[in-house]
Amino acid sequence: MKKTQTARLDPYKVLANGNLAIESWITADDRLENLANALSTDSSLGFNLFRALIDNISDFIYVKDSECRYVNCNQVTPPMNGFSSPLELMGKTDYDLYPMELANRYYADEQKIFKTGEPIVNQEEPYIDAKGNIKWVSVSKSPIPDKEGNYIGIVGINRDITEYKLSMEKINEQATLLDETPDAIIVRNMDDDILFWNKSAERLYGYSEDEALNKKSYELLYSEEHTKLAAIEQTVVSNGEWSGEVIQKTKENKQVTVHSRQTLVQDKLGFPKSILVINTDITEKKHHDYQMLRAQRMEGIGTLASGIAHDLNNLLAPIILATDLLLTNPSQEKSIDFLKTIKKSANHACTVVNQVLTFSRGVESGECILFHPKHIAKEIIQITKETFPKNINIHFNIPNDLWPIEGDPTQLHQVLLNICINARDSMPDGGEIHLKAEKEYLDQSYVAVYPEAKAGNYVIFDITDTGYGMTKDTMKYIFDPFYTTKKEGHGTGLGLSISHGIIKKHGGFIAAESKVGYGSTIKVFLPAVTNDVVNSLDSEKVNIPKAQGELILVVDDEPAICDMVVHVLEGQGYYVMTAKDGIEALAIFIKHQKQIRMVLTDIVMPHMDGLILARTLKRVKPELNIIATTGQDQEKEKNELNNIGINVILEKPYSSESLQIIVHEALNGKAYAR
Repeated sequence: MKKTQTARLDPYKVLANGNLAIESWITADDRLENLANALSTDSSLGFNLFRALIDNISDFIYVKDSECRYVNCNQVTPPMNGFSSPLELMGKTDYDLYPMELANRYYADEQKIFKTGEPIVNQEEPYIDAKGNIKWVSVSKSPIPDKEGNYIGIVGINRDITEYKLSMEKINEQATLLDETPDAIIVRNMDDDILFWNKSAERLYGYSEDEALNKKSYELLYSEEHTKLAAIEQTVVSNGEWSGEVIQKTKENKQVTVHSRQTLVQDKLGFPKSILVINTDITEKKHHDYQMLRAQRMEGIGTLASGIAHDLNNLLAPIILATDLLLTNPSQEKSIDFLKTIKKSANHACTVVNQVLTFSRGVESGECILFHPKHIAKEIIQITKETFPKNINIHFNIPNDLWPIEGDPTQLHQVLLNICINARDSMPDGGEIHLKAEKEYLDQSYVAVYPEAKAGNYVIFDITDTGYGMTKDTMKYIFDPFYTTKKEGHGTGLGLSISHGIIKKHGGFIAAESKVGYGSTIKVFLPAVTNDVVNSLDSEKVNIPKAQGELILVVDDEPAICDMVVHVLEGQGYYVMTAKDGIEALAIFIKHQKQIRMVLTDIVMPHMDGLILARTLKRVKPELNIIATTGQDQEKEKNELNNIGINVILEKPYSSESLQIIVHEALNGKAYAR
């Protein structure tokens, strides 16, 4: 390499100072001279402007020669290595500043740049500052060519990203924790696109992160769109949060029940940005609760059994006597009165049976509906009057103007009956039960007394007894599962615990007061629906149009039922054919399938039951209207009917009016289960 024999200035001091013209530099090393020429500027003013610019940048900017020695840098670079000025750094290499391992790494990268001419861009590297702290920088390095294109140096820019790395490490730790939590955590934007999907969401729903991201959560997790989802979305946006139970589906189309907590996330300006969703799988818990609920229901049936049997016998007695009188003397003047007695007693018996079925059904809660609570209260009054001992007097005050409530009528029916049964059991020698209902607005004073309360309109049921009451110690545990003051064999103690859970699920609460020797009062508070949209839920008498001569096939193994159904339908203007079982019905249908508009079939029959018949008929004629009838509470069969497209179920015993209505509505596509 050519050397220049002349007086020399220290090139590193000149470069560090930056006040002398680079043209005046003389060096014995041609490579360094070429580097100085490459970095020169035409005027000291331009050079000073350039220095002012780089010295006020927070990034570390430096220049190295072909020997990887520092020959220039901005003002912020020296302090990171423990120097007070750029002059102190000049002429040093990374081996003077860092441990051997790091220096080797930096040197290898720079030699690769000299060899290939390829720059390094935003490469994350560690370094150790003057205090021995490990920090991180984002490194970009580019080669400096001379006029002939030879690489004579490197310019580098290091950006301190230590805080960013620490933040990312924290985020990664948090992401790991989110993946370890058993809850499915999902973040979706306001267009319902999934932005985050943790490992527990993968485990619960079966979709991988790649499969879930950017998909619509409604399409991925729900079988069908329903109004509840829109209401949840509106609540989250307006209130900032929502929590409750929802039914979702997995990748394998398996149904799961989750307790969902949804929180609105806003941007810096306060606009909705995304929704954080935390879903807890409660499918197994729901099944366990179902088992407890069923056990408690069966316990309730046992306690009411003798009263129900007594009541049914009282109802059957006038039916039998009136029928005997009509058979022995059909023309007597009181025939109409006897028939009215039979009708009234039969209807009353149907009501008792339906109440038993409703209470013992044991099915899980379906969709909440809007209804008038006065109807449930009147049912409770009726069944308690009929089944409780005669030495217990039932008093009631149920106003007709109660606000509607939204919930599951079956479960609320059970709650009130549970409380009434407990009241009955507290009065073995007789007494009084007072059942009243009222509507009231609960203000903040109530909230202060009852922690579970929220201000708003409520329907309140008050059940008071004159029994032996409860001690203060007993009152502490009345809502605990299996806690009971009853003797062995007289109950499980599930009643109030399950009632408390049901009311809490409906957004309400239960309050209890008792004093030994003076009886107890249980108050059930249920949130009311008082918006202007709710006008009236009372049903009106339906005007049933006459038939247009449609042909209906009636299938039932009970001849008496077939005969009565034929009389009712023919009287309405239909043509009717009958079959005693599924096999006979199938043969008739094959012969007359073009004319038959509807099939009314019992579910439980010999030889070929209604399920097999319905499935077969749907395969032959998918558009056929089918009504299934049953005298039992067969939820499994009902679900199977729904699966094959039959959702019109008429439960026995049914009235002629109910039969006429459901047949007319089914033929016109408006029927529903009754």
